[in-house]
Amino acid sequence: MKQIVKLRVKKLANGQGSYYLDWCQNGKRNYEYLKLYIDLTPNPSREVKKQNEDVEQLAQTIRNQRENELIKSPWGIKKINRYEMFTERLVTLGVNCYDQRKVCELFKKCFGGDVPLVEMDREKILTFYKFLIDCGYSQTTIKGFWDRVKTTIKSGVFDGSVNPDCMRDFPKVKRPAPVVTYLTAEEITKLKNVEWANKESKRGFLFAIYSGLRYCDVRKLKWENITADNFLVFNQTKTQIDAATGKAYAITRLPLNRQAIEIIGERKRPQDRVFKLCANDTVNIHIHEAAKKAGIEKNVHFHMARHTLGVQLLCNGVEIYTVSKLLGHKSIQTTQRYYSNITEDKALDAINKLPEF
Repeated sequence: MKQIVKLRVKKLANGQGSYYLDWCQNGKRNYEYLKLYIDLTPNPSREVKKQNEDVEQLAQTIRNQRENELIKSPWGIKKINRYEMFTERLVTLGVNCYDQRKVCELFKKCFGGDVPLVEMDREKILTFYKFLIDCGYSQTTIKGFWDRVKTTIKSGVFDGSVNPDCMRDFPKVKRPAPVVTYLTAEEITKLKNVEWANKESKRGFLFAIYSGLRYCDVRKLKWENITADNFLVFNQTKTQIDAATGKAYAITRLPLNRQAIEIIGERKRPQDRVFKLCANDTVNIHIHEAAKKAGIEKNVHFHMARHTLGVQLLCNGVEIYTVSKLLGHKSIQTTQRYYSNITEDKALDAINKLPEF
């Protein structure tokens, strides 16, 4: 039978021969150097002959594997970069962020340097996992790190540079249930009555309490998003806009209550922003200072306004499905994950109110 993938030897200047593969795929000639060498000097010793035979046998085995790939796979032979490092592959997947940079740093620290992707195995994966645990990071942080590692390993398995066995019993890190902090009605009143360093920060934060909007959505809100009958009609940045294309694929229609309407004040031009907020960090400083003046010991920040609305609605008898829709969550499971302790308390209270039979 005619060979599709040919095993060839290239003579080097040092008297050695370098094995390489030669095949045609999709009308294009391809080469793969195997980094396997034999001694081509005349009249080799018996020992050298034996070494040459062993190397040739290994090269033939690889040739057979590549030929099987070319015959069976619709994509043909997958070229593997045997010099690509683990962290090099990692940084090509996803956006540049703290988790990405930190995983690269910790990986090199764990192994005393980088590791070629093709050398990753279950032992190294478990070693790095234990290393992260021993570093003392929280479960949430480790979850973020480990998602990066898993994505990188799966990418290697897909293109054939990592043994699929690496995914067997892959360590799973579950994100812990979030601890939601919120403001009570009394604390909201205190914040309304103290003097703020920035009036727009106060307006934006209080509006978020009554509407449940995130900082990014409050900041970009325009008067054209508020209807004449006081409904908010907008696209939620986090859950309704595609990050890659910037196009919206859903819309939120949210009624405004009396307090929210009082905060936004008199209507202006459609393209004018309703709030002129500073950067998120700056607004949070204003919120923290106001909370301190009001005698509130909690670490108050902008996103707490959103949680405050969710908790207040649930505590006042609004069903969780409605709360989920008002907050713009993608699914009711998201709402349950954040407010499970609140719904459990309400369930316990309902059970305790049952009459004795």
